[in-house]
Amino acid sequence: MKARLEELDALARQSTVLNDARQARAHHQAVVDDIEVRAAQLAVLVAEPGPVSIDDFADRLRRRLAASRESEQERSTLIRDQDRAQQKKRQAETEHEQQGATLARLCLAAGVATADLLPEQEESAARKRQAHAHLSTLREQLAQASARPEDALRQGLAGQDAVAIESERDRSRLEIGQRETEQAEARQAEEQARRDLETIDTSDHAATAREAMESAAARFRAAIRPWARLRLAHALLKESLNRFRERAQAPMVAAASTYFSLITGGRYARLVTDDTGPTPVLLAEEADGKRKGVEALSDGTADQLYLALRLAALDLRRASHPHMPLVLDDVLITSDDERAANILRALARFAEGGQVMVFTHHRHLIDVARAALDEQVLAVHSL
Repeated sequence: MKARLEELDALARQSTVLNDARQARAHHQAVVDDIEVRAAQLAVLVAEPGPVSIDDFADRLRRRLAASRESEQERSTLIRDQDRAQQKKRQAETEHEQQGATLARLCLAAGVATADLLPEQEESAARKRQAHAHLSTLREQLAQASARPEDALRQGLAGQDAVAIESERDRSRLEIGQRETEQAEARQAEEQARRDLETIDTSDHAATAREAMESAAARFRAAIRPWARLRLAHALLKESLNRFRERAQAPMVAAASTYFSLITGGRYARLVTDDTGPTPVLLAEEADGKRKGVEALSDGTADQLYLALRLAALDLRRASHPHMPLVLDDVLITSDDERAANILRALARFAEGGQVMVFTHHRHLIDVARAALDEQVLAVHSL
């Protein structure tokens, strides 16, 4: 009996599960029926054939939605293009009106009624300018030919006959030719006389003696003064070299000192040049006056010194050249956050005269830049 009772309990439980499954199936069937009814209603609204399969109907609606979105996007693009075209049309109309007003002022200034008459008026003005230029040329030639003023020449020629003037001009030309011939003969006579004089001088013993005396004096001067000339030339060259070095290096070193002090946070006050050795060297002076050569600096500080020199050179160069953007790639890779912030401040100062673009793969430098710089001078672009 106990075994039968357990079987009856199991059957009761199975019956309960079966009833629950039937209820769930009925509920799901009701949901499916409701979905089919709504799908049929939706098909009527969107003018689609009645759904045979819900999945097929959903796929059709999904494709139609994608096509509708593409159409809407194209419509928005066409509307924007239409707005831009309208704006260009208004600008063209405004420019056309301005050009029309300018053309009207030109017509008024030229004294013509319409723009069609402007080419003819321009040709007339060109002929007038050519006539004035030709008249100016003739007056210049007349002024070179005679020192008398034009009015006096007109009065002097008022009663003259053209035939008589031509005859006088031919006679003057003939006389000029005769004078040129006489001048050529005089030049030939002068050349012959000079050659004869040179022949006489070369045969004279006095010239030989004078040449020997001049040679002896030259040897004497060359023997006692070469050392003094060389020493004086050496001193002048050294002084000129020092002056040129001061003029060329002073602006560069001053600008580099400013940038290097900003980059190092004031640890190094300035840069100085040392000319005591055979070749000038660059030294970094700390705030306490201690100086270090480039070889005594750390790799990061040396890189920052080279960056300061590059910024100073570019700063001096752009005073006489067109401004170009400065592009830097991972220049902060050897710097900690504090030194990186100082470098960014120095670059912001350099950017007051031009654009600076810094590329980096280290995302934490964005927070460093935002903390060190104002929003007005910083723009972050992620690629």
